[in-house]
Amino acid sequence: MKGTSMNVLVAHEAELAQGPIWLFSSGPLGDDKVDKEGRDGLETTAPKEFEKFADLLRVKG
Repeated sequence: MKGTSMNVLVAHEAELAQGPIWLFSSGPLGDDKVDKEGRDGLETTAPKEFEKFADLLRVKG
């Protein structure tokens, strides 16, 4: 697994599973609805790790 945030989640899985947790990401910045290639800006900037976090932390909702 790459990245500091994923390492923290793995290392502290038991503690994080004890209560509610809020994971967030900042961005994208600006008002553009599409990127330079014409793709939906929200879809192309969604963090890929969110799906991994949900499985790891057993998201409820």
